[in-house]
Amino acid sequence: MTDGKSNVPVETVKEAASIHSHLNAKIFAIGIGSGVDKAELQTIATDSHHVFEVSSFDALNTLQAELKRTACRIDGAWTTWGSYSPCTKSCGSGTQFRERSCTNPRPANGGADCTGNARENHACNTAACPTAPPPTTTVQTLPPATMATGCVEPADIVFILDASGSVGASNFQKMLGFVNTLVDGFPIGPTQTHIGLLTFDTKFYNQFHLNKYNDKTAIKNAVTSTQYTSGTTHTAEAIKYARETSFSTANGMRANVAKVAIIVTDGKSNNAAATASEAASLRAHGITVFAVGVGAGAQQSELNSMATDPDSSHVFQVDNFNNLANIKASLSHQACEVKVVTLPPTTPAPKADCQAQADIMFLLDSSGSVGSPNFQTMKGFVHDMMNSFNIGPNAVQVKAEFYMNTYQDRPSVQQAINNIAYHSGLTHTGEALRFMHTDSFSAAHGDRANVPNIAIVVTDGQSNNPTLTAAEAKAARDAGITILAIGVGHGVVRSELNEIASDPDSTHVFTADSFSALSSLNALLSTKACEVSKPHAQPHTAPNCAAKADVAFILDSSGSIGATNYQKMLQFVRDVTSKFDVGPDKVRIATEIFSDRTFPQFNLNRYTTQQQVDQAIANIPYKQGTTNTGQALHDAYTTIFNQNNGDRPGIPNIAIVVTDGRSTNRPNTLAEAQKLRNSGVQVQQFCGNSILRVT
Repeated sequence: MTDGKSNVPVETVKEAASIHSHLNAKIFAIGIGSGVDKAELQTIATDSHHVFEVSSFDALNTLQAELKRTACRIDGAWTTWGSYSPCTKSCGSGTQFRERSCTNPRPANGGADCTGNARENHACNTAACPTAPPPTTTVQTLPPATMATGCVEPADIVFILDASGSVGASNFQKMLGFVNTLVDGFPIGPTQTHIGLLTFDTKFYNQFHLNKYNDKTAIKNAVTSTQYTSGTTHTAEAIKYARETSFSTANGMRANVAKVAIIVTDGKSNNAAATASEAASLRAHGITVFAVGVGAGAQQSELNSMATDPDSSHVFQVDNFNNLANIKASLSHQACEVKVVTLPPTTPAPKADCQAQADIMFLLDSSGSVGSPNFQTMKGFVHDMMNSFNIGPNAVQVKAEFYMNTYQDRPSVQQAINNIAYHSGLTHTGEALRFMHTDSFSAAHGDRANVPNIAIVVTDGQSNNPTLTAAEAKAARDAGITILAIGVGHGVVRSELNEIASDPDSTHVFTADSFSALSSLNALLSTKACEVSKPHAQPHTAPNCAAKADVAFILDSSGSIGATNYQKMLQFVRDVTSKFDVGPDKVRIATEIFSDRTFPQFNLNRYTTQQQVDQAIANIPYKQGTTNTGQALHDAYTTIFNQNNGDRPGIPNIAIVVTDGRSTNRPNTLAEAQKLRNSGVQVQQFCGNSILRVT
């Protein structure tokens, strides 16, 4: 970090060259103010991606998210070539191939993909075949190779094929042939893999649903008979149809099987924003998406926006339709590796006829740290939220990059959201909040008197001026605007989100690990916005749950949690218990934590008020250690739910287990979970992606 030019530029250049050649490290160069020499910064840094400039020392904190993203960037590299496949002919010029993969390492966090081909073909057995085989020669016929060896898990796979004018009839036939070779690699049957096919141009055309055919021959015949249609490339509409219709129970989608969409296209869609939005919605429904681009017309950025992460294993590109054959083995293998996606439990979304009035504004972070693909995902999140509201002049009005009284129906609002452009730049959250409460929420621009004002702020990093941001957020709240703050990724600062949002933070601040995970907040935010929108005759301060129950929280305190996340977990428990009407004859609360062993914190008969429970939870210590979940479950039904410790006969018993890791003894955990349920306890578990489900 420097604010000026070096005193001996020649020596700086010399030493920079030396450090680049001798030190295996990425070097960042940050220039501060107007006195820096950008050319010198570029000489010092590893490359232009590692050069940053800010106008002042106060502005340094605006670089945090971008520095983290760049520091974590990993460029892809090829593995060594594998062995050559058997020659296709024993004589007369056959071919064989070998393959490599871009996994050494895989590109990550915006890193560059590998350049070159993943497959290399080689001529073999070039000698001419004899006119007649020797009498003692026996010709051996080898069985056809199965591409997806080991593909034993059932799956529902829908192909979405581009049939637009740029493809052409001849290439469309090659695409159909490619689909049939992939079908050959899957085990097809009533209890195995099911296949559906959808084509699109200006319109979409269902060819057959997942429950139409149960044998490979029938599927391949149906694929072969598919007609080419021509037209423009309306990819978004086809993806939407796949989500709403192809992947539906009525048309053969099954529970507890992997769900896969394979999109093949040769060009850019007519609406890239809508395509990205619909693809995000498709992925949010538990569908793993592969995107295959053919030729120079296919846009890498759009393929990335459609496909499931990581792009390195879900995006494929070939130069022409003839080369589709080069990716069939790797695509078949990747599709075969797809596992069942378990969607996180969410609050049921309010219906579109949610009878409420509100003026809602979205403030979307369009800074450089977000990136265009993530911005498209963010817009998809906002687009889908609109489905929860009745849009109109006497219902909900929405503003983003347009005024509230500009659009008066849901399709118009959603189309306008799709058309919002990505800008890049710094994170001027304070200025955006000021413009919101001084201009956007004004009668001249559609704000209605006596109608709730709601602002939903989505950002992935700290603002360039936290003091201004806090001041403008307070001014907005003082003006009667309810603010919901959403932080995405690891660059956000929780304290700033709290400064922005309305109180209490526990119900107005939300976080997501990534932009793809925003969809899991959709229903919760829609419900919250609808709740704020509805008029209340009196402030509602009573707990939501007035039923009787004995509730035990069983909390993972192992080393994989970490102290910071442990506090978040305790806050989650405090938020949940705040909804209960706690009392000796109402809801009773107990907690225990576990790592190597179980540590009881307080029994059901220990505290009689919600305030006492909240304070006790706040003081629960963090232990670290391994994850002995089975012992914790055992102690729940033997100790916690025991009349000596406050358990009441005839009152429902509920255990809430929160954990982030796989238990140390899986069979024991499963057995103890069953015993806990057999004792009459209802068990609800909250867990991360790696956890073993026991409920």
